[in-house]
Amino acid sequence: MGELAKKKKEIFLRNLEFILKDDAIFRKFIMNFDKEKDLFKEIPKIDYIERLNILMDYYIEHDDTLSKKYFEKMNYMNSYYKRDLKELFRECSYENYLKQEKPEISFKVIHSILSDEEVYHKFLDFNEHKDYFGNISLDKYIQAILEIQTFYEENQILLQKHKKDRIQTIKSQFIFETPHNEILTGERYDVKVDPILEKEVLKKVNFQEDAFVIARGIYMELCKLVTMEDTFLVQPKESNRMIHREKCFADIYATLLRKVGIDAVVSSGKEKAALFLYKGLVVKADATEKGTQIGENDHVSDVTRVKIGLKTVGFKALNPENDIHAAILNADKKQVEYQKKVEENRKELEQKYRSLKKMDVHGKQNLVEVMEELASLDASYKLSSHDYTDYIKTMVDASVSDAQKEEISCVTCYKKQDGKHHSVIVVDLTKCHEYKDTYYLFEEQKKGISLSNLDLRNMKKMGVLSIPNEKFEKNLEDKKGWNY
Repeated sequence: MGELAKKKKEIFLRNLEFILKDDAIFRKFIMNFDKEKDLFKEIPKIDYIERLNILMDYYIEHDDTLSKKYFEKMNYMNSYYKRDLKELFRECSYENYLKQEKPEISFKVIHSILSDEEVYHKFLDFNEHKDYFGNISLDKYIQAILEIQTFYEENQILLQKHKKDRIQTIKSQFIFETPHNEILTGERYDVKVDPILEKEVLKKVNFQEDAFVIARGIYMELCKLVTMEDTFLVQPKESNRMIHREKCFADIYATLLRKVGIDAVVSSGKEKAALFLYKGLVVKADATEKGTQIGENDHVSDVTRVKIGLKTVGFKALNPENDIHAAILNADKKQVEYQKKVEENRKELEQKYRSLKKMDVHGKQNLVEVMEELASLDASYKLSSHDYTDYIKTMVDASVSDAQKEEISCVTCYKKQDGKHHSVIVVDLTKCHEYKDTYYLFEEQKKGISLSNLDLRNMKKMGVLSIPNEKFEKNLEDKKGWNY
């Protein structure tokens, strides 16, 4: 075993695979190794055997389609060289391999990404080929590729140059490394941004400021101009330009950041967010994230909040222990119009809440008065139906006392207009016997109106109103309220 103490020489993965896959080379390795020094690059046989066993163990752990022939060859080889191997001698059981839990991403799949040009290019455009890759998250694929690279390097198994280059390209495309050596996975791909929208966003950004202020400014301007629809991201209605939902806010925002020289990626996974670096912190920008603080309009995302003067909730440091609050305040000072709207909105809401939450002598609110007050709220904001319904749900939640919240229900329905369906909110007061047959319909740009059970059922029968909530629809037809 003295040879094992010598410095091991690096061996190409290709050469190891040839020994396992090619019967002729396998026979030469077993029977005529010493006579085939040119074929085996004058590397000691014991190095090959040790590396083959290591590789075989990796296959067993990570491959879901391992050939039984590999097992037979390795078992034969280990048995043949048992005397040389001593304590390294081991024998694989194909039956035991078949019983083991299979990996989510097999070695074979990762190997095809690095070997097959078509698969490799599909992977570089991962966002467009998620179905091809089994809808497994990009994070898991990147992790598997990094693990394979580490395995090869630690065991001095060399990859061919084109495979090494592909790994490097994949890393530069998808990995976002922080100054603290954290590794985040994201995608760098550009989406086509409407040139008029891009011009409108960027013309109000001061490029003499530092990168954070610029990034914040682009975020705020984009929130003002783009809004969530039920099926689309759209600009304000008078422009009538639509951006399909698959081009989500994060895609557009990250594309604009890269255009102005700020490196940004779009996080993988179901909930997408744009990520960029600021003084060692990872800043997450997700304009569709809803607020979670009590009294902070927890149904409303930033695409609505910025328009009506609420503080943002989706622009923050990714690490919860880190705070960029001061940097955000500093950046927002440059947004004079927004700051003014925030203050005006705060005063207006404080005044309304005090008025709405007043109680009668029995300690109860008059819920009809509350709904009438909400129905008279300024509905002139340039909000989509989706944004508006979120806003109304929040206002109802903030205005009704905790003791009476269970007496009302907010139901999202869809109203047909100009051949399209858009979100509306029906507030059902019938659970409280005092209000019997009382509902309120809130619709964007039209404020709120009081309706009866018969009004809603007629709208439904005429095809004007769609009610996706089966329980509410049944109770409505039965002339009942919410019987939860």
